[in-house]
Amino acid sequence: MSVDAATVGVQSAEQSSRSNGARVWPVRLEALDALRALAALMVVAYHLFELSPVVVKYLLLWPPNPYGWIGVDLFFVLSGFFIGRLVIQPARFDGAHFMRRRAWRILPAYYLSMLLIIVLAQSHLLESASGWWQITSHVLLIHHMIPGHHGGINGVYWTLGVEWQFYLLMLLLAPWLRRPRALPWLLLAGVLMCWGWRAWIFLAWPEDSGVRFRMATQLPGMLDLFVAGIATAWISLRHPQRLRRWAHWLLPWAVLACVIACAFVQRHLGDFWHHAGAMVFARSGLALAFGLLVLAMLYPPRWLLAGFRWLGLAAVGRWSYSLYLAHLPILLALWSRVPDGLDSVGWLWVLAGYLALVLAVSALAWRLVEWPCMARGRTVSTGVADAAH
Repeated sequence: MSVDAATVGVQSAEQSSRSNGARVWPVRLEALDALRALAALMVVAYHLFELSPVVVKYLLLWPPNPYGWIGVDLFFVLSGFFIGRLVIQPARFDGAHFMRRRAWRILPAYYLSMLLIIVLAQSHLLESASGWWQITSHVLLIHHMIPGHHGGINGVYWTLGVEWQFYLLMLLLAPWLRRPRALPWLLLAGVLMCWGWRAWIFLAWPEDSGVRFRMATQLPGMLDLFVAGIATAWISLRHPQRLRRWAHWLLPWAVLACVIACAFVQRHLGDFWHHAGAMVFARSGLALAFGLLVLAMLYPPRWLLAGFRWLGLAAVGRWSYSLYLAHLPILLALWSRVPDGLDSVGWLWVLAGYLALVLAVSALAWRLVEWPCMARGRTVSTGVADAAH
């Protein structure tokens, strides 16, 4: 679920050019960091609503059946963009270097969070063979494919299994993705495979929302989101000048596309897993809308970038992976300790304390775990590459 924006190369021409009052790409893509922050915060808001008592639902002023889960979809589109650039852009692609960097980026924080959860909250997993099997499946990142393990240990971990499989798929397809003529056909095949997978689940699987969710969110069922990200990466590399010229048009069109896609999702929140059109195609609409949004955020207006900075979203975006990993176990631990009968004012203090705690833990995890491990990954990969020469 995490690709750091600083890992994406930026062409010197893009760094020095200015046009249409739009911000060109800085060393860090701050607007994309802000999108990552929004994606993480949407997921946090979704779990807050789903797992909180009625009084908190009213305080959140959230409509029934919230769709904050689309933050995961935005994460996957962003991942497709960053990973797509890492595969397509280099003059020479080194698969071993790519996987080492990916492993150092996501595994240390993931394994540490899992260890803390097991030790502090789920030590019973250490007392049975089934518990050890669940731990093993999570360590191997295959848990999302196993019934009963999909939402185990930490309910958000299933996305890490999908993300890791996406890395492996990109490693496998890299030779063809780097061929300009082959890439569009591969992307089209990915979308068609995704639609076919979801249609098969809808037609052949039991009418059980939980089962359909688990099956439809395997990698084949999420390919359209990754494809949208890869397509935006390809466009950004192939047509940077046109993107700069069209920058002031991209944002309103992207916002309109997001409104339309979310309106369709809102219409089918109650029957999402039992409506063929929603189950098969709704995420593709979100993928298209979020792809346009990513393109728009490559050259955002200065006023928007200033707003992101003022709100601190760029910083939160850097911590978004730790925020994503930590928010749910902290929520469950805190909510179980809230006294019964707490009034609205008391819950407001609890919510404020929860958000402050999650942000503090995320910032600390970024500084002590994520950032050093990213630096270590760069050092190890560079050292191996130098030794090979």
